[in-house]
Amino acid sequence: MRARPAGEARTVRGRGARRAPSGRHRRAARGLGVVLVALGALLPRPLAGQSGLEGMAAAVQRAVAAQDLDALRGRLSTAGVLVHVHGQSHAGLAPHQAVAALRDFFRAHEVGTFRPGRVVDSGGEPRRGFAEVEWDTVVRGTSEAVRYRLFTGFAFREDRWWVDELRVLPANGSSR
Repeated sequence: MRARPAGEARTVRGRGARRAPSGRHRRAARGLGVVLVALGALLPRPLAGQSGLEGMAAAVQRAVAAQDLDALRGRLSTAGVLVHVHGQSHAGLAPHQAVAALRDFFRAHEVGTFRPGRVVDSGGEPRRGFAEVEWDTVVRGTSEAVRYRLFTGFAFREDRWWVDELRVLPANGSSR
């Protein structure tokens, strides 16, 4: 320890005192920045026009086909989502509630195969669009094959398309 000349103040570090970041902390902060940039690349981009609706519909269909409800959640309207499953409708759901309503339904079915249908920008004010897809699947634990038609409604707000309606309807007239 070196001797201090007389009259030199001693610096005391107590609680709340700030130090310059160490090399380790600078590297961690830089790494966090890289992670945040990478996560930002995964977020849905603002999409405009018909091709934007088609791109959003394709992304939603991929998420549903993979039963990746976390990927779907970021595309759901925070203004409220209507979910219709098993003949029951729930309107005005927050994204996490809409995902919860769909989770049990998807857990009861195998992944199956999806056939994308039409995607339509129906215009209007506010601007609306929809997409359809047919889903052939099997009820888990059985050999019962079922076919559903998934109807997705979109609203164009804040310069992008948002999912504000998800309906799972029997495609073959069954009660499921």
